[in-house]
Amino acid sequence: MYQRYLAIRGPTDDGVDVEILKHRVESLERGKYRLAVVGETKAGKSTLINALLGERILATDVLQSSSAIVEIFKSDDKYLEVQFADGHTETVRDDPSTPDVDEAFEFLRKAGSLQDKFRAIPTTLIDTFIVDGRMGPGHPIPIQELEAASRLRLAGKSEVIEEYVRGRTLDKIPVEIRFGFPLKYAFDEFRIVDSPGVNALGGVQDKAYAYIHQANAVLFVHSIETPVESCSFHEFVTQTLSERAKETLFLILSKSGFRSEIEIEEKVAEAGNQFADEFNREHILHVDSMLKMVADDLVGFDSVGDLKLHYVERKKQFEQRYKVERCQEWREEAVCFDTKLRLLNVTLDSLEPFLARDVVLAKLRESSNYERMERAIEEFAGRAPEQQLVEILRVLMHGYENLRGYYEQQVELLERRRVDPQEFERRIVEIEGVLGEYHCGASELTSENHSNHTELIRKTNTELRSLHSMCVQRIGDAQSQYAVRKVVVDFNDECSRMAAVFSATVRSRLADQLRRLGAKLESRYSVTVLVVDLDGIADSARKEADRWFDNRVAEGDASVTRTPIGILFPVVGPILGLPTCCFPPAKDSALFNQSAAARYRAEQEASKATFLHYLRDAVIAEIESVATETLPSAFLEFVHQCGALFRSRYAGLIT
Repeated sequence: MYQRYLAIRGPTDDGVDVEILKHRVESLERGKYRLAVVGETKAGKSTLINALLGERILATDVLQSSSAIVEIFKSDDKYLEVQFADGHTETVRDDPSTPDVDEAFEFLRKAGSLQDKFRAIPTTLIDTFIVDGRMGPGHPIPIQELEAASRLRLAGKSEVIEEYVRGRTLDKIPVEIRFGFPLKYAFDEFRIVDSPGVNALGGVQDKAYAYIHQANAVLFVHSIETPVESCSFHEFVTQTLSERAKETLFLILSKSGFRSEIEIEEKVAEAGNQFADEFNREHILHVDSMLKMVADDLVGFDSVGDLKLHYVERKKQFEQRYKVERCQEWREEAVCFDTKLRLLNVTLDSLEPFLARDVVLAKLRESSNYERMERAIEEFAGRAPEQQLVEILRVLMHGYENLRGYYEQQVELLERRRVDPQEFERRIVEIEGVLGEYHCGASELTSENHSNHTELIRKTNTELRSLHSMCVQRIGDAQSQYAVRKVVVDFNDECSRMAAVFSATVRSRLADQLRRLGAKLESRYSVTVLVVDLDGIADSARKEADRWFDNRVAEGDASVTRTPIGILFPVVGPILGLPTCCFPPAKDSALFNQSAAARYRAEQEASKATFLHYLRDAVIAEIESVATETLPSAFLEFVHQCGALFRSRYAGLIT
């Protein structure tokens, strides 16, 4: 539609800023649809993603031994890119000569495999500490910090942790995994992000946090088998997630297949009552990923009996392999097929004697609740690109209306010239006079632009001061860097919202004034007055205001803090990047007796307290600068640029 509009428009100036329109179209084309999956370890995140994609591409333990983030994107061919903590990257592609082997799946399984003796320690958290330089061979084990962050009792497990750390070098720790996969979704820029379990990190990683904050929808997966009040969801919502991201949040109660409808309804209602003040209770859904996978499996079999026999055989096969090799992956496979078999039997028991394949398939899909979940997410997450599309279509409609008015007037003038050349000349003079009068009226409106918005500026600055006071109080109450980070992100999001409201209000007021002026002249003289694309002017004004601040910063103006509206300001860098404590140089572990380890832990706590004190002061100073200097100046400059651009644009259009 955009290309057709350009062809019809040609060189005619219809009031639309074509460069701004082009930028909007390109922005929509480049946009990414991100679905972030978070939650506790062992809650079924990887299984949920496998069921969502219709194929088992993630081993269930892939993230249990690393702090890696898995990003799945659309690709014609299946391939894997794994970046390790030492910086090197490995790429794995499917080998057409071995159709029975899934190379990418096996590579991920190997990367995420754990020896049984390490399953009782928080390996994800330990990996994070190793990557950050906070743990390593020869360093004392920060047992208390690991216990507090992982919520696990680790007494008596120091030797196991030390053994794990000795064998865990940076070249073995994956930190980012990109998975190209032929997704069924039509949208090429669809992304699924699987992050480590939040209760195994002691706070969401900076990289995972960025993905979550930018996501179109966030799925927090919690097993329905675990009491809702004991999950880390409440802490995640109240202490980690930004207020804007809460709007995108869904609580997914997983593993509901063995529960009765009454139990499921009670769990969903319980979660809704507990978190009613935190986010939309309509976003609480239950699913069973294994049921969805059983339904997908049944599509490939002629009968339910054949599928059941397949599950029995595969379960026995992997149980035998596990007895011989004691390999964890064989145990996981046996458990997987056992779970599928039990779910299939439960479904069959609820349907007897109706065992027709299609009836069973429909029941499996209904019980999995996947279709409802996908529909809810699509309806919600599609709103953002739809709004972008609406704005583009509104500009195109505006351009077509102007073109129609312009050509109708041209036809009318040509008709006058054909019938009566003298009347045509008189009409031209009249139109020139009307346009001149309109130009003067429009210039007066923009000249008075600043005074017209004095009250709006005052009101917005009052809101900024109130926001500043609230954030300072919240920072003072913050007990961790993650809580401070949440305040910073919430402050930035609220500033972006206020800036958007301010811009829209200025634009709307100017549009109303021009509409009244144009309608008055059109009714008096029957002259079509072309209307400028004020959205484009507002976008240009924001860019000019940004450029103005860049110049002032470049000139060394100490009164200006560079803070583009809608972008996290520089202080977020140290907030998200600085470690909470630093470790001393590596020493022989024999030198560290119990008293030395105790003193070291005390130094860690003191270091964390000092860091938090510094962090609070730095953030408070930055927020005060933004709220009292940067944004008020930006609002004034925006109004100035809006008026200047409008006068320039209209002068050219009327000429």
